Amino acid sequence: KSEPTSRRLVFWPRTRSPVLLLANRSSQDVAYYGAIKLLSDGSSDLESATDAEPPRSDRLLAAYLSSADWIRAFGDAGHYDASSGLAITDWNAVLTASRRLAERVRSSGYNGLVACIAADGSALTPIDAFGNSPRYDNGRLASDGSDPIQKDVVEALLRIFDREGLQLVPAIYLSAPLPVLESLLHIDHPAKNGFIWVDPHGQSWRDVARGNRSHGFHYNLLSPEVQTHLSQAACALAERYAHHPSLGGIAIQMPGDGFGLLPDLQWGMDDATVVRFAQAAGLAHELPTSLSFQERSQRLTGPLASQWETWRRSEATKFYRTLARELQSKRRPLRIVL
Repeated sequence: KSEPTSRRLVFWPRTRSPVLLLANRSSQDVAYYGAIKLLSDGSSDLESATDAEPPRSDRLLAAYLSSADWIRAFGDAGHYDASSGLAITDWNAVLTASRRLAERVRSSGYNGLVACIAADGSALTPIDAFGNSPRYDNGRLASDGSDPIQKDVVEALLRIFDREGLQLVPAIYLSAPLPVLESLLHIDHPAKNGFIWVDPHGQSWRDVARGNRSHGFHYNLLSPEVQTHLSQAACALAERYAHHPSLGGIAIQMPGDGFGLLPDLQWGMDDATVVRFAQAAGLAHELPTSLSFQERSQRLTGPLASQWETWRRSEATKFYRTLARELQSKRRPLRIVL
């Protein structure tokens, strides 16, 4: 039997009647709980409400926020827009969330944070490559036009982290469609040019996924054009905020179903990708351009599978290694976090 322990959870309520939900995830053991106390700390300093020591190490020990929706989690309720019926994320909500987030990171014993700032066609930075959907910053939807310009939330957060002596690593989520890469799909024959993944039947990943396309292998990571656009977007993020001492690097979020990784060996049967592999491996005779998609697949997932897998892995590794070198060559050398 484990000894009873005490837990302390710091939170910022948006109501005068907060609710605590306790759940027992075990189907065999009985959960016991004792007295539950709700305390209010009079100060605005989170460190006074916790027992954690501020971090002292020079090494990056970072907390991780996988979602870009952290303003809603840490900020106030925003202001209610009667005309639209929306709770508007204003600057007050952004600054409140940023201050609370810095306090939470510091009081939890971390000296940095890896936080998603671009996902689902929306971004917390006004960089066009990541999109400007109002999903994570809906200030522009206010009916009174009080917040018409996309907010630079990353800038605000970095200024607070500068002051607090913390490190921030902005993260780009590679799973949902990315506006900078969507532009490639307007070029004629994106499948033939190798911008998207093609299967043994000549179908693109989006054709196969159909209704389930919000996240997935939207772009062919082996394509030089896709790699160039991704690299330019990451470097634009680094260049914009390089003057902040708290900028600790750039992170790439690579979920298992995202285009930052490689799908099964059966994907990549387009002309451009197969030609590049054949030239690199010296297999132009075994893989003539006249082969059908199915014939390519039979050879690349059969007798040539080992070479095909090695080349794909090598190309992906080379891309991330090159991106790391580019970030290191900036006016302030930055790390890449995968």
